[in-house]
Amino acid sequence: HNPHQWDPADAASTAGVEMDVEGDASNSFLRKPAAPNGELCVDCHKVKQWVEGTDHDLAVTAPDAVDTNGRKITSTGICGQCHSVHNASSALRLWARETGKGQDPQEELCRSCHITGRVAENKQPVKAVHPKEVEAVVVRQRSHKGAYTPLFDKNGNEADRGMITCPTCHNPHKWSALRDVKGSGRNLEGNARNSFLRNRSKLSLCSTCHGLDALFRYKYFHGKSSRSKHELYRALK
Repeated sequence: HNPHQWDPADAASTAGVEMDVEGDASNSFLRKPAAPNGELCVDCHKVKQWVEGTDHDLAVTAPDAVDTNGRKITSTGICGQCHSVHNASSALRLWARETGKGQDPQEELCRSCHITGRVAENKQPVKAVHPKEVEAVVVRQRSHKGAYTPLFDKNGNEADRGMITCPTCHNPHKWSALRDVKGSGRNLEGNARNSFLRNRSKLSLCSTCHGLDALFRYKYFHGKSSRSKHELYRALK
């Protein structure tokens, strides 16, 4: 914050001079505007900038959706639609949306939208998650810009040993792992090589347990034929 300048884009602006003026993410004494494109946020969080124009940009897919503070994306900016530095509903990821029901905290964040009655109800997988009883060890790769498949503990924090959940395979800020570009600004139908997948991982995490079956398990993970419930857990006992 710059306490001496209300509007970061206009040093001469007196729009915030009245005590009852309510600002938004484009002014409010910010040093850079956080709305509409998250310029303030991506000044540090540069790898998150690729979310703009993708299906996870609510300006593209759900412009009328509101966060837990009742604000639309026009007020919060692209990053503030899901995260709130102030008045977040959850400390995990500074979450600013009502969470949904899931088997772990990370899935609950994704279910903020991907659940019946929410803005992404049409994008619910047939089979959603990996058995939570199965713990894995993180596989970090030095190639491909350090890409890896993160694991998470029971509190939803990244861990070197933990469960496989939604952001283990998906990077919610980047449509394609193969290209560092922003989205097209259209709601697209994805495939097994984009759809926010972290497919630079080369299936190293999957093949640790599934071996040569890893490619099938990965590609059809959300399909009916991919696995039965707790199948892997029973196999490991």
